[in-house]
Amino acid sequence: MVKYYAPGERQNNKTYIARGTINGRRIEFRTAQAKTLRAAEREWTSHVAQFKTNPRSALAKAKFRELAEAYKAARRPSRNDERYIDTLCDTYLESRKQRFGDLKISEIMQQDIWTAAHAAYPNTRNETKNRQAVTPAATILHFASHDKIIPHQVVHKLPEDEPETRRPDAEGLRRLLNNTEGDEHDFLVFLLAQGWRVAEALSLRWKHVDLTERELAVYVGKSKRWKKVTMHAESFELLANRLREDTDPESKVWPWKSRWRVYDWLTPLREKVKIRGTHMDFTPHQARHEWASQQNDEGGSDLDTVTGSTWTSVKSVKRYQTPSKQHRQRISGRVKLGKFRGKRA
Repeated sequence: MVKYYAPGERQNNKTYIARGTINGRRIEFRTAQAKTLRAAEREWTSHVAQFKTNPRSALAKAKFRELAEAYKAARRPSRNDERYIDTLCDTYLESRKQRFGDLKISEIMQQDIWTAAHAAYPNTRNETKNRQAVTPAATILHFASHDKIIPHQVVHKLPEDEPETRRPDAEGLRRLLNNTEGDEHDFLVFLLAQGWRVAEALSLRWKHVDLTERELAVYVGKSKRWKKVTMHAESFELLANRLREDTDPESKVWPWKSRWRVYDWLTPLREKVKIRGTHMDFTPHQARHEWASQQNDEGGSDLDTVTGSTWTSVKSVKRYQTPSKQHRQRISGRVKLGKFRGKRA
């Protein structure tokens, strides 16, 4: 079934837009001149005929938005990634006098991608622009190159600053733990003990908790796969204490529906213990940085860090590790100069 959008119905379109499926691909086709439904139907029929004859050639002449729709249908990206793709497609480029999604994929240049990133997210850091604009653009272009629709194109990211230290202050953590109890206290201990993302912790159900094997099953959303990790001793103790005989295995371990509900109690708590707005500020994600940093301090390898928590790639571990002062001192102490010193003549 083909859906037609009249002028003005979608993205301020001046001509008809058609959306339909061709050879299993979901295609959005912006007509060149059609301002009547009959003209739009003719252009769509011609496009379908060309596509079925030579799909790669047809897609090479297609607009970025059409390829983005094909990518979404084939790869089923997350809801956030879909939102980033849609925002990118709808971003107007003053230099080209059209939206990024209306550029022909065979004509997109590196500068177009950077310009779109700046236009879509004008008041954000380059890290955000890369994550929400440059990376989606590169992913979709690479998707086309894999199918030999267009030649492979290397897409460079915008330059990023060195990441700031996200390891929380030890005194701030002590204040938080000393001023919490019940669910709040257990949740903070669990995050510090396991190094999980907040969403991963909140998704944990009792059926994923194996107290006999001391293992937890967690769904890692970024890699879209399940992973088993071992419980820290304190996690085992608090979970064993929380479990009741009548606990429903399908019920969640933690009572908050989203990470934003966690801030309902964490924000006033930070203000109460006077750590908000100082160098001791704390967010739940910083517990993940603390976990990785402690692994590094204790001599654990990057692979150890990946194995022990919810990372799935060694590449992503480095930015979570901030060596402590004591670890830096131990490293410095490894260098021995005595062997170079002999008796003076």
